[in-house]
Amino acid sequence: MRFFNASEFESRHHGSLRIFVFLVAVFAYQVDRDDIVWSILHWHSPRAAALARVIFGFAPLLAGLAATLGTWAHAFPEAAYKQSAASGQMVASGPYRYVRHPMLLAEMIFALALGFFLTQLGAAIALIGMAILNVRLMAREEATLESQLGSSYRALSALVPQFLPSLKPRIASATDNGQWLGAFRIEAAHWGYFLMMIAFAITLRDSIGWTLAGAAFVFGFFLNIRKPRRRQSFNQ
Repeated sequence: MRFFNASEFESRHHGSLRIFVFLVAVFAYQVDRDDIVWSILHWHSPRAAALARVIFGFAPLLAGLAATLGTWAHAFPEAAYKQSAASGQMVASGPYRYVRHPMLLAEMIFALALGFFLTQLGAAIALIGMAILNVRLMAREEATLESQLGSSYRALSALVPQFLPSLKPRIASATDNGQWLGAFRIEAAHWGYFLMMIAFAITLRDSIGWTLAGAAFVFGFFLNIRKPRRRQSFNQ
């Protein structure tokens, strides 16, 4: 349904809207001062602190997974899917052989990781807000693909999952080598958040967490001031 499709503004400014959602989620601390983990486990004692470190340890695992998936997807800046000149079949590179929207999947995984450091209200805002943005953008991209490719798109969608990845590649591999340096640059902030979450899980100190989070944001921002527009996920 076109009602669920993202507008041109949403498509062009997806990154900025994503940052806005996260800022609103963080601002929820003005309503509820306690993050999710603290609300169920006050780590005053050594035993509680050890358990809190275990719980917070899941956050960098998720953040690392999101950064890895995002880097992997950004390493192939050309069209994700294309037709092989030799066989005439559709081929792809990187994570696009497993799932059609790996970048959006990475964003949702990162939102889950960030939720460990938010209040209950903030986590709900982050997850619901990101879900709405991503579902609408995914619907727009899918509609574009279907209108451009017709039966080729329908054949592709029958092979490659839309959002939940397959455990094995579903289409043939292209010959792209990937541009990994540029991919790490684009994902620099996410890797910075990954390191921040590790540091916080070890120290349980808010000052360290917020300082490193701010540094990761600023570092990623300046590296990507001239970041190119988000590419289409398919090309003929």
